[in-house]
Amino acid sequence: MICPPNLGCCGALDVHAGLHDTAVARAREFLSAVQSYKFDAFVSNSAGCGSTLREYDELLADDPVWRDAAKTFASSVKDVSEFLDTVGLPPPSRRFDAVVTYHDACHLVHGQGVRDAPRRLLEAVLGVKLVPLRESDMCCGSGGIYSMTQPEMARRLLERKVDNIAATGADVVAMGNPGCMAWIEAGLQQRKLPVRVMHVVEILDSVYSADDM
Repeated sequence: MICPPNLGCCGALDVHAGLHDTAVARAREFLSAVQSYKFDAFVSNSAGCGSTLREYDELLADDPVWRDAAKTFASSVKDVSEFLDTVGLPPPSRRFDAVVTYHDACHLVHGQGVRDAPRRLLEAVLGVKLVPLRESDMCCGSGGIYSMTQPEMARRLLERKVDNIAATGADVVAMGNPGCMAWIEAGLQQRKLPVRVMHVVEILDSVYSADDM
């Protein structure tokens, strides 16, 4: 596994904000930084970033210098849940005893088409009782920078999402995007609801040790 320290921003926030030229410049810089590495898959643990990375071929389609590299790179991008589900994980050595529900981040389920992989990973964890979340794939209101540009609508979406989470009786709501995590956690805290917000990988990390892998 390689974790390049010099990648910088992928340009997702610029794409969300409609700053096309800035996003293109960041994509070129990002591709330039990864060119020196050889890899079979480029794994992202942020749904918003992963969605943008998978669209580099479209973002740089008119760039004669970078379009071929962008197309090759975009085809290698995988969400971390998708990647782990594909390679398969051995049984963990520890349990995670909790009622867990799962929120589908828009940029993961709609942008990347990843729906079942994170659920399979969660269901494989001993002690997890995975319960369905009503309207799991409806936006929570974070939406990249949506919560800043459309605060009233974003707040209504958040309240709806928190209502649905509360109705599950879950101890933990899992997801795969930091924007959703911060936004939903704020909503839960304001309601004083004792529900933990966790990335799917955080749950996996809690049950695996180095000896398991």
